[in-house]
Amino acid sequence: MSDEFIFDLLQKAVEEGEKTDGVFIDARYDDYQLTSINLTNDVVKESSSKRRRGIGVMAYYKGTPGFSFTPELTVDAVKKATQGAVKLAVSTEPRNKMKLEFDERPAIKDKAILQVKKHPKDFEFTDKLDLLKRGVAAIKENVDATSTQAQYGEFYGEKYFVNSDGSEIFWTPMVVDMIFFRYNSPCGTKSQKRFGKRPWIRQGISSLRRYCCGNKLPNILRHRGF
Repeated sequence: MSDEFIFDLLQKAVEEGEKTDGVFIDARYDDYQLTSINLTNDVVKESSSKRRRGIGVMAYYKGTPGFSFTPELTVDAVKKATQGAVKLAVSTEPRNKMKLEFDERPAIKDKAILQVKKHPKDFEFTDKLDLLKRGVAAIKENVDATSTQAQYGEFYGEKYFVNSDGSEIFWTPMVVDMIFFRYNSPCGTKSQKRFGKRPWIRQGISSLRRYCCGNKLPNILRHRGF
């Protein structure tokens, strides 16, 4: 699927939304993959791989937002989603007491394509599981642990963005992370280590991520990926 095709669909959303006076449109296309593995006491307790693809349209009318989404990549579906977003924004505007304010900004046309030597999509599930097993084995070699938990997660894909200001942006977010927990029985204590850009850094999850995402790694990856 070409960049021109996606940008054209998003531009159709902008054109459709601007048929209503005073409407500002943000249109985005997402195509991303989210994979997670939970290894608890050397047993895979949970694993999943999900893909989401579609176009989301955010309409703003007098500072009031309205949103709609469609997984269908057709002009008719995009126009219908845009009409739904505009209708929601316009209908709720009279009751909205917290209006958003916007400053005019120059249009941005940019691409940010991530270049990596080894992409997670090129590795099998068994390779990723082996990383967790080796991490757990390293923990057990250094400390006593009555129970362990290891989480692996990856988030990657493509995003396109077009708005009423004339901006067109394409980027490829990617986040790969692992978290290891070890539990000590006597006091029921727990410690955590994280494997990210720098290996084996002791780091707790920030209060912001706890608030937005809880402690589940897939939610954290989605938060970091945007």
